[in-house]
Amino acid sequence: EGGVHSGGEWSGEEEGSRPRYVFNPKSIFVRSLPRSYDALMVADLCTPFGPVADVKVYYFKNSRESKGSATVEFLDEEAAEKARSNLDGLVLEGAKDALDVDTGKTRA
Repeated sequence: EGGVHSGGEWSGEEEGSRPRYVFNPKSIFVRSLPRSYDALMVADLCTPFGPVADVKVYYFKNSRESKGSATVEFLDEEAAEKARSNLDGLVLEGAKDALDVDTGKTRA
């Protein structure tokens, strides 16, 4: 979405147009979560794959309604990879679509 993926780094189309991000192999980005899911529910979903260090659920600013997406950081890469491969395509109760799981990014 307006960015360029190259060598594990992401940046805006023009230098300085957006913050620079790098892929974080210890984290995953999850789309299509049920809007009722909060950080605790997302952590519960991911804990079977390994210890979770942090969860961030994204909300619309005005309505405070969940966007249905979250970033989950694990303590190690193996847990993140297990979660990515097991959760991608899973349909959760209350969701319209299957989960879409990618490698997470962090600010460089």
